[in-house]
Amino acid sequence: MSSDDVQADYGKIEYVEWLHFQDCAAEAALAAGPLRIDVRDMELGYGPRMRTSPLVADLFINHDELDNYVDEGYEIRGYLYAIEFDNGWLKLGCTRQPMARLVIHARNYYRFHGGMRVTRMWVSIPHLSPKRSERRLSSLAARCGAVNNFPRRETGEKHGESEMYFGLNFDDFTKMADELLSLEPFTAESAERELGARRKKHYERAVRVVAIKYWDTYGTFERFVVPEPDMLYSPTQSTAPLTDVDLTTHNGLVALITRYDLKGFPPTATPLYTIEPAVPSVWTRLRGLFGPRYSHRDRGLSGRVHISPPD
Repeated sequence: MSSDDVQADYGKIEYVEWLHFQDCAAEAALAAGPLRIDVRDMELGYGPRMRTSPLVADLFINHDELDNYVDEGYEIRGYLYAIEFDNGWLKLGCTRQPMARLVIHARNYYRFHGGMRVTRMWVSIPHLSPKRSERRLSSLAARCGAVNNFPRRETGEKHGESEMYFGLNFDDFTKMADELLSLEPFTAESAERELGARRKKHYERAVRVVAIKYWDTYGTFERFVVPEPDMLYSPTQSTAPLTDVDLTTHNGLVALITRYDLKGFPPTATPLYTIEPAVPSVWTRLRGLFGPRYSHRDRGLSGRVHISPPD
């Protein structure tokens, strides 16, 4: 499989134009900017049989649920949010559905944590990689000296108690988040670029697992067959190639394996090991002929991938 274009080699991908799946909610939220609302006088379903006030929906008219239909299961788009409670705690997180998240947290924290009530909420603009932004938001809260020791439930369903912070001024902190986080706004072009990067990383890591097992078993990449990922059989909005290395060569497979080092080492770090071409020993050949066949099932690989021994 050459680095020219893995997708073109297979010829099975159906390309879907971004225009067909325009996220109107994201466009409206970008135009409106960050949201700050006060819900002290609104019913959020705190008590039993109490319904959420219909006025709450009006507050989120420009920050509706984001449409992730074409994101292929990756968390590409989302909002950051901060919910302030009447006892001073702030709940930080990310979501595609800010109104639903507000109602759920209002009910859970009221019922399971001593009657806490929501006072205000901040919602960011829709942007790329919300999980990454959430970690940066939590890091910002820690640098501001916030306390993160909210009591957690020992039994029952958890609802994000680890993301609760105390000692932050809501206005100052949310203004700081708007200015310092430098969120990349969600657009069709940026989403397509991010989707291509996610698919590439997903595919290369899946192939890497199979390649390492093959090398550990036979000590060579002779007759190694690159598995076809399931993503090649479903529509996509990314035209980016799934890899930029030639997976039909020894050097290309070595480059792929050392690109994603173990335990979070960056690709530029010194490899944890080196791979040199080797001639299989007699024992390796016998094990390949009569020993068990290795197979691998991984997200992104089609069915079971059987590894055949080299000649």
